[in-house]
Amino acid sequence: TGIQPQHLGYISAGVDLALLAAAGVLANHWADSTGIGPTGSIAMVPLAKAMVCALLYVLFGVCCHLAKLHDPQTLTGKSPIAHSLKATLCFGAPPAAALLLSLPFMTADDDAVQAFVIWLSYFALAAVALALLSRALFHVMFAAFNGILFVPQRIAIVGSSETSRRLIRWI
Repeated sequence: TGIQPQHLGYISAGVDLALLAAAGVLANHWADSTGIGPTGSIAMVPLAKAMVCALLYVLFGVCCHLAKLHDPQTLTGKSPIAHSLKATLCFGAPPAAALLLSLPFMTADDDAVQAFVIWLSYFALAAVALALLSRALFHVMFAAFNGILFVPQRIAIVGSSETSRRLIRWI
């Protein structure tokens, strides 16, 4: 009983995608409490939110891949602070970039743009908060369950090349 280290990466990626979706839902709930009603062009805001969410998911996936956020070696070998900083960057950079791009279009008389920018700012805040919370919980749980979480494995490394040395350091 137990899981392989590579399964930890798959589980982590699934949880992070769910957390990013939760950040969007949470931001939508907070933004709806601002009191801006559905009049005029404000009816297009849900469509804009859906399109931006799809784009943010893609950008989030690219950031995670580039930062190797869900790599088993990164998950198990990095310090909690370094891993939390990587996660914060991956969760926060896409919505922050979208927010920076949309700020010049915010005017005092356009409710639709105001509602969208408010939602996007809440999305960025919720994403970063959920990233930090999830990483704190992950590292506490990983420290507690590390001994029983992984299936013990035996391997034999044959050779003395650089690849063999890298594999021995990784293990």
